[in-house]
Amino acid sequence: MNKNGGPLSPRLGTAVAMTLFFAAGGAARAGPLEVGASGSYRRTNLDNNAYNESASITGSIGYYLSEMTAFELSYTDGQSNQFIGAGANGFSTVALNQTTKASYKMVGLDFVYTFGDRDSFLRPYAKLGSNYLMEKKLVQQFQGY
Repeated sequence: MNKNGGPLSPRLGTAVAMTLFFAAGGAARAGPLEVGASGSYRRTNLDNNAYNESASITGSIGYYLSEMTAFELSYTDGQSNQFIGAGANGFSTVALNQTTKASYKMVGLDFVYTFGDRDSFLRPYAKLGSNYLMEKKLVQQFQGY
Protein backbone atom coordinates (compact mmCIF):
# COMPACT_ATOMS: atom_id res chain seq x y z
CA MET A 1 0.00 0.00 0.00
CA ASN A 2 1.52 3.31 -0.94
CA LYS A 3 1.80 6.38 1.27
CA ASN A 4 -1.36 7.85 -0.29
CA GLY A 5 -3.40 4.89 0.94
CA GLY A 6 -3.86 3.22 -2.48
CA PRO A 7 -2.57 -0.28 -3.14
CA LEU A 8 -0.30 0.59 -6.09
CA SER A 9 2.33 3.21 -6.80
CA PRO A 10 1.99 5.85 -9.56
CA ARG A 11 5.33 4.70 -11.05
CA LEU A 12 3.89 1.25 -11.56
CA GLY A 13 0.93 2.55 -13.56
CA THR A 14 3.29 4.48 -15.82
CA ALA A 15 5.53 1.43 -16.30
CA VAL A 16 2.60 -0.82 -17.21
CA ALA A 17 1.17 1.77 -19.62
CA MET A 18 4.53 2.15 -21.37
CA THR A 19 4.97 -1.63 -21.61
CA LEU A 20 1.53 -2.06 -23.16
CA PHE A 21 2.14 0.86 -25.56
CA PHE A 22 5.45 -0.50 -26.84
CA ALA A 23 4.16 -4.07 -27.00
CA ALA A 24 1.14 -2.97 -29.03
CA GLY A 25 3.45 -1.11 -31.44
CA GLY A 26 5.63 -4.22 -31.77
CA ALA A 27 2.62 -6.42 -32.48
CA ALA A 28 2.07 -4.61 -35.78
CA ARG A 29 5.58 -5.60 -36.95
CA ALA A 30 6.65 -8.73 -35.09
CA GLY A 31 4.01 -11.41 -35.60
CA PRO A 32 1.71 -13.26 -33.19
CA LEU A 33 2.02 -11.40 -29.89
CA GLU A 34 -0.35 -11.40 -26.94
CA VAL A 35 -0.32 -8.59 -24.40
CA GLY A 36 -1.87 -9.08 -20.99
CA ALA A 37 -2.36 -7.24 -17.74
CA SER A 38 -3.83 -8.41 -14.47
CA GLY A 39 -4.15 -7.20 -10.93
CA SER A 40 -5.20 -8.62 -7.62
CA TYR A 41 -6.25 -7.34 -4.23
CA ARG A 42 -6.94 -9.45 -1.18
CA ARG A 43 -7.72 -8.66 2.43
CA THR A 44 -8.10 -11.34 5.08
CA ASN A 45 -9.43 -10.30 8.47
CA LEU A 46 -7.79 -12.55 11.04
CA ASP A 47 -9.58 -10.83 13.91
CA ASN A 48 -11.36 -7.56 14.61
CA ASN A 49 -7.92 -6.01 15.20
CA ALA A 50 -5.67 -8.06 12.87
CA TYR A 51 -5.52 -8.48 9.09
CA ASN A 52 -3.41 -9.38 6.06
CA GLU A 53 -3.74 -7.25 2.92
CA SER A 54 -1.98 -7.67 -0.43
CA ALA A 55 -2.11 -6.15 -3.90
CA SER A 56 -0.18 -6.79 -7.09
CA ILE A 57 -0.23 -5.90 -10.76
CA THR A 58 1.32 -7.87 -13.61
CA GLY A 59 1.98 -7.03 -17.24
CA SER A 60 2.94 -9.70 -19.76
CA ILE A 61 3.90 -10.16 -23.39
CA GLY A 62 3.53 -13.58 -25.02
CA TYR A 63 5.10 -14.60 -28.32
CA TYR A 64 3.38 -17.54 -30.04
CA LEU A 65 5.67 -20.09 -31.68
CA SER A 66 2.62 -21.92 -33.04
CA GLU A 67 -1.13 -21.82 -32.45
CA MET A 68 -0.69 -23.88 -29.28
CA THR A 69 2.72 -22.88 -27.83
CA ALA A 70 4.14 -19.58 -26.62
CA PHE A 71 6.81 -17.95 -24.50
CA GLU A 72 5.57 -15.32 -22.06
CA LEU A 73 7.63 -12.60 -20.38
CA SER A 74 6.04 -10.93 -17.33
CA TYR A 75 6.72 -8.20 -14.78
CA THR A 76 5.01 -8.08 -11.38
CA ASP A 77 4.98 -5.33 -8.75
CA GLY A 78 3.33 -6.19 -5.44
CA GLN A 79 2.90 -5.08 -1.86
CA SER A 80 1.57 -6.67 1.30
CA ASN A 81 0.62 -5.42 4.73
CA GLN A 82 0.10 -7.39 7.92
CA PHE A 83 -1.31 -5.68 11.00
CA ILE A 84 -1.76 -7.26 14.43
CA GLY A 85 -3.27 -4.91 16.99
CA ALA A 86 -2.38 -5.01 20.66
CA GLY A 87 -4.39 -7.68 22.46
CA ALA A 88 -6.12 -8.98 19.34
CA ASN A 89 -8.06 -12.19 20.05
CA GLY A 90 -5.86 -15.18 19.34
CA PHE A 91 -2.78 -12.98 19.67
CA SER A 92 -3.03 -12.34 23.42
CA THR A 93 0.75 -12.11 23.91
CA VAL A 94 0.93 -9.06 21.63
CA ALA A 95 1.37 -5.95 23.77
CA LEU A 96 2.13 -3.55 20.91
CA ASN A 97 0.59 -2.80 17.54
CA GLN A 98 2.73 -4.63 15.00
CA THR A 99 2.78 -3.76 11.28
CA THR A 100 4.84 -5.62 8.69
CA LYS A 101 5.04 -4.18 5.18
CA ALA A 102 6.65 -5.93 2.23
CA SER A 103 7.07 -4.96 -1.41
CA TYR A 104 8.56 -6.87 -4.32
CA LYS A 105 9.31 -6.60 -8.02
CA MET A 106 9.95 -9.62 -10.20
CA VAL A 107 10.22 -10.74 -13.81
CA GLY A 108 9.24 -14.13 -15.14
CA LEU A 109 9.64 -16.25 -18.25
CA ASP A 110 7.13 -19.04 -18.95
CA PHE A 111 6.49 -21.64 -21.62
CA VAL A 112 2.74 -21.92 -22.32
CA TYR A 113 1.05 -24.90 -23.97
CA THR A 114 -2.59 -24.43 -24.96
CA PHE A 115 -4.98 -27.38 -25.28
CA GLY A 116 -7.43 -26.86 -28.11
CA ASP A 117 -7.31 -24.73 -31.22
CA ARG A 118 -8.18 -21.07 -31.76
CA ASP A 119 -11.86 -21.81 -32.43
CA SER A 120 -12.40 -23.91 -29.29
CA PHE A 121 -15.03 -22.72 -26.80
CA LEU A 122 -12.62 -23.33 -23.89
CA ARG A 123 -8.84 -23.16 -24.21
CA PRO A 124 -7.23 -24.57 -21.07
CA TYR A 125 -3.47 -24.21 -20.83
CA ALA A 126 -0.45 -25.40 -18.87
CA LYS A 127 2.33 -23.00 -17.94
CA LEU A 128 5.86 -23.86 -16.84
CA GLY A 129 8.41 -21.21 -15.99
CA SER A 130 10.49 -19.33 -13.51
CA ASN A 131 10.60 -15.93 -11.81
CA TYR A 132 13.50 -13.75 -10.76
CA LEU A 133 13.03 -11.56 -7.68
CA MET A 134 14.53 -8.19 -8.66
CA GLU A 135 13.77 -6.29 -5.46
CA LYS A 136 12.32 -7.03 -2.04
CA LYS A 137 11.77 -4.67 0.89
CA LEU A 138 10.57 -5.67 4.34
CA VAL A 139 9.74 -3.19 7.11
CA GLN A 140 8.45 -4.03 10.59
CA GLN A 141 7.05 -1.36 12.92
CA PHE A 142 6.00 -1.65 16.55
CA GLN A 143 3.90 1.00 18.32
CA GLY A 144 2.62 1.21 21.87
CA TYR A 145 -1.05 1.74 22.53
